[in-house]
Amino acid sequence: MVLGQQKLLRMNTQKELYASQRKTASKMIEGVTVGELATLNAYIKSLEKQIEEIDAQIEATNGKINTQMQVVLRLKTEQASLEKLRDKQLDFYNKDALKAEEKEIDEFVIGRINESMKTIS
Repeated sequence: MVLGQQKLLRMNTQKELYASQRKTASKMIEGVTVGELATLNAYIKSLEKQIEEIDAQIEATNGKINTQMQVVLRLKTEQASLEKLRDKQLDFYNKDALKAEEKEIDEFVIGRINESMKTIS
């Protein structure tokens, strides 16, 4: 069950508990047999137990949600770090490529100059 469903179930069970408590109080004012009172009290106790169990489920679900949120935050941090590393490596590659191109151009120009010097001599 998802958290929203658990909370809705708790709310409905709580409403049922309050209604049963009001009914028991009303019956006590009107007059109730010991058997009826025992039955009403047993029902109230079972509703209280259900609420405790639902609260435990909600707490467990919240714990799972918090754990998953921590995982997501850790992964987002890791992703950001990897993106920064990728960007640094790309910058390094681009600078290296630019240096290689400049070196190629310099070598080409020097080669042309040398050829020109040979033809002039």
